Amino acid sequence: MHLFKPFLTLLGRLSVSRKLTLIYLLDLITVIYISGILVHEKYLAIDFARKEIVGGAYIGSVRQLLLPALIENSASSAKSQEPLNWFNALRLQHDAVLKTA
Repeated sequence: MHLFKPFLTLLGRLSVSRKLTLIYLLDLITVIYISGILVHEKYLAIDFARKEIVGGAYIGSVRQLLLPALIENSASSAKSQEPLNWFNALRLQHDAVLKTA
């Protein structure tokens, strides 16, 4: 108990209004801390949703790239370079955001 004696004597000297102010500030610090945690968690959820949207675009480009080859089952079906160019453009646009290589 002797470790807290200086702290307790300091608190004993404070007036009631200052003690209430101290309690208010300590409660406010916890509310701000918890709010920061919640905001960070929501940011992570928003970032994940953005990555899901980009993943949907990737799936669409891969579908356009691979589906003709799978349906006709021949390498000559992929005559058009447009799906490949679209896929490469999406990769260049979003790889930095998704932190992929």
